[in-house]
Amino acid sequence: MAEPSRIEAINDLAERWRRWTQIVRLFAVRNERRHTIDPTEYRTMHAALTNQCRTLTQQRSSQPSNTIRELPAILAPWLNLDSLARADRELVCQLFERCCHVQQALDSRASNRTLRHHGRRMLLAAAATALVGVVLWTLDQSNPLIWPAVSDMSHWFHAACNAVARTPAQQRLVFGGILALLGTMAVVVTSARRT
Repeated sequence: MAEPSRIEAINDLAERWRRWTQIVRLFAVRNERRHTIDPTEYRTMHAALTNQCRTLTQQRSSQPSNTIRELPAILAPWLNLDSLARADRELVCQLFERCCHVQQALDSRASNRTLRHHGRRMLLAAAATALVGVVLWTLDQSNPLIWPAVSDMSHWFHAACNAVARTPAQQRLVFGGILALLGTMAVVVTSARRT
């Protein structure tokens, strides 16, 4: 499993690549906004993107993908805005298409790594939720003086389970799916905020 710093680096690379692809698109479609791009900022962005690609390919912690390995070669001819402006439109359109394919690969790679990174937290949250459900379901309600709060929760849980048991199976499946989706989303969002 990739370490968090590498996951963040790949996510950052995907975002920088997306910005560079947007610039290439402006030149491919001959959009007038291409003339508003600052050449110095472009060179700085290009250099930072190239350096980040090289850094990721040289890290020994994990094997870089072919996509990441080929990025410096894609970037190399386009050092400045003049190179994009003087290039044949068909060539820039092909470059844009290639950039889009790379973007899809980077986005897929970043989301897969993020999902794997947060997978343990999601499993832990699901196990904790299941454990709480089992405890509440099986609690002995005969001694509410010892467990007053738990007893109240247990009564609520039993009432909710009885209400669910009286609904048709299709509605239970839909409701359960919605609850599972909302719970998973809450865990992922909370986990993402903490990292």
